[in-house]
Amino acid sequence: PFTSLRTINLSGNSIVRITSGSLPKSLHVLDLSRNKITAIEGLRELSRLRVLDLSYNKISRIGHGLANCTLIKELYLAGNKISD
Repeated sequence: PFTSLRTINLSGNSIVRITSGSLPKSLHVLDLSRNKITAIEGLRELSRLRVLDLSYNKISRIGHGLANCTLIKELYLAGNKISD
């Protein structure tokens, strides 16, 4: 299901985490802004992702959660407290 879906807007849904395999691999644009996400995880298989909005969450570090997302052109992280 949803294998041709390109854009998903899940902003403002109080999402705490993204589980691996829960989103279609076909996504190009993913808006997860204004949620309660604490870590960038569950996104590795989204290798076609071009735009990712994680602004205004509770993310403190970037880590390797986007290692396979090599096509990303726009990454929004404003409003998080990211530190080394």
